[in-house]
Amino acid sequence: MQNTLLEILRRSTLVHPEKVLYSFLSADLTLSSQFTYQGLLKKSESLAALIQQHTQQNERVLILLSDREEFIIALFATLLCGNIAVPAHPPKRNKVDQKSLGIIQDCDPSIVISNQKIHKRSKEYNPHLAALTWLCIDDEPSISNNFHSVEVSPSQTAIIQYTSGSTGTPKGVVLSHSNISANSEVIQGGMKLNQDSKHVSWLPQFHDMGLFGSILGPVFYNVEALFISPQEFVQKPIRWLKAISDHKASISGAPNFGYELCIEKIKDEDCKGLDLSHWKVAYCGSEMINPDTLKRFGKKFSAYGFDAKAFYPCYGMAEATLMISGGAYFSGFQSSSLPKNRISSTINTGHYVKEVVDCGQTAMNATVKIMTEGKVCEEGEIGEIFYKGPNVAQGYWQRPSDSESVFNIKIGNQEGFLKTGDLGFLIEGSLFVTGREKDLVIKHGQNFYTSDIQSVASRSHESLIKDGAFAFSIQSNNGELLIIIQEVKRTALKGLDSQSIIEAISSQVTEYLEIQSETIILVSEKALPRTPSGKLMREQAILLYTQKSKTNILHRWDWEHGTIPDQELKSTPTEEDVQLLLQRLFLEFIPTGNEPPMPDDCIFELGIDSISAVDLTVTMEKSLGISLDPSLLWEFQTIREIANFIHTQKAN
Repeated sequence: MQNTLLEILRRSTLVHPEKVLYSFLSADLTLSSQFTYQGLLKKSESLAALIQQHTQQNERVLILLSDREEFIIALFATLLCGNIAVPAHPPKRNKVDQKSLGIIQDCDPSIVISNQKIHKRSKEYNPHLAALTWLCIDDEPSISNNFHSVEVSPSQTAIIQYTSGSTGTPKGVVLSHSNISANSEVIQGGMKLNQDSKHVSWLPQFHDMGLFGSILGPVFYNVEALFISPQEFVQKPIRWLKAISDHKASISGAPNFGYELCIEKIKDEDCKGLDLSHWKVAYCGSEMINPDTLKRFGKKFSAYGFDAKAFYPCYGMAEATLMISGGAYFSGFQSSSLPKNRISSTINTGHYVKEVVDCGQTAMNATVKIMTEGKVCEEGEIGEIFYKGPNVAQGYWQRPSDSESVFNIKIGNQEGFLKTGDLGFLIEGSLFVTGREKDLVIKHGQNFYTSDIQSVASRSHESLIKDGAFAFSIQSNNGELLIIIQEVKRTALKGLDSQSIIEAISSQVTEYLEIQSETIILVSEKALPRTPSGKLMREQAILLYTQKSKTNILHRWDWEHGTIPDQELKSTPTEEDVQLLLQRLFLEFIPTGNEPPMPDDCIFELGIDSISAVDLTVTMEKSLGISLDPSLLWEFQTIREIANFIHTQKAN
């Protein structure tokens, strides 16, 4: 029988109470704070005692915390009570947050665990959140020591992990304690982790790889996990590699885009004293793996001790807790070129790549089947990936029909296969992932359902056909590019203002989904090809993009960075000077328009996603000669407000 996460935490606390489990690094990579096993358990039980005063066992607890230390305490406190943790990103402050509203409506949490800052912000801008019972983790007088231990069974639900929630219809993946245990055993066996290993991570705690791999996993592996924030990594990717070097970490990883950022932004002079020779597992997953990225990363950092044999390609998804397959320890990566006659007709050509990475094999007690047209594929033949293993989730929260059609597929005499919606093939037991059949886009390691993107896009402007959008992605050296094709009403063609429509689509998609589109194509009504029953013909629709045909295309916009002339501020700049500079800087990062944005334009309507926001903050720091918090752009609504804040800071 598997040991649960909580059983292992308690046992480890008894055996080595003062052993460090989690370490948190500041921006300069100095140690900020640490949790020993005993310290974590004590803090978590203290908060758990307070949770028990407001909940019964098995109730949902919504966790809204961006601070990783607070998040970890809240997560373990919830699990210790036998409650169900529902992690979610804290809402933005400037308007009602549709994502958190959708999660609340779906899971009906009993309480919210957060902090005073987020609570205050939510009361002002998010009335649907304000109405719930809040427990603030930084409200010290309310912390209690009267925790009553409860029994938690392996089959009990531990976490509901939401994979989408942008349009009010989120899907919550129901994960039991035994799912988490099984997933951790797979990772530990594949990556050869032991008590001497050290794990460095910058991955967000709200996503599968960051939560189950970097936070919960180390408890099972009995390894120390060291953290830097995602913002600090994006600001200066060298921080990730220096943290690995300084602490002689043996395991660390990222989605493909993380390795790409290191290649693009780290200069040779940044690498002085860098030693990556202790890095034995450089896992890569969460989005399509580009073999060229791994080759270039290995070549660039081999001079600093990195061994390409450390690459550990893996494949997984939230519906399988995290991991489905992984490579062999310290064996590097292999890739395969696909002959055209092996390409299944069901493949979305927008996802097709000529070379794909071997994502390894499944665990001994798990099975992968490749299916096409209801039949099991032969070796090397591409089809949809189906997976059966002990880490497969229980289903979607309160969605029995969806759960049955995704989590309980019968193949031959075996039931309980997970329909992944991904495409791939097997060679000698190794899984090669070629793309996706399901409606999903993965950018920066995050999942976005194309149905959500299409819904937001088609409702962004009155001239657009409702449900007349088609969103898909293509692979590039910089990861996945999001393409949106949108039908325009026939009655709106006269005097059509294409630019305003493009701006509306881009800003709405970015604001509600925090994803940026690289191409938007406006087409005439009924231009998207459909079957007689009305079903979209995806491959034919993609030709509107790939062939760049002008037939039925009204307007096409492709992302292009603007060029900004060097601008120096006076030694004592006025607020107007700062404002003008910010307008020019913003122009480089906004996806639409050729003119600088106006001072009172809403930042969230400019189409800046979270990654670009951090890059923009770094650029502002360099241009203004001032240190700025990475969350700056989320705290103010207009350029004028930011300029006023910065001018005040410089004046002081």
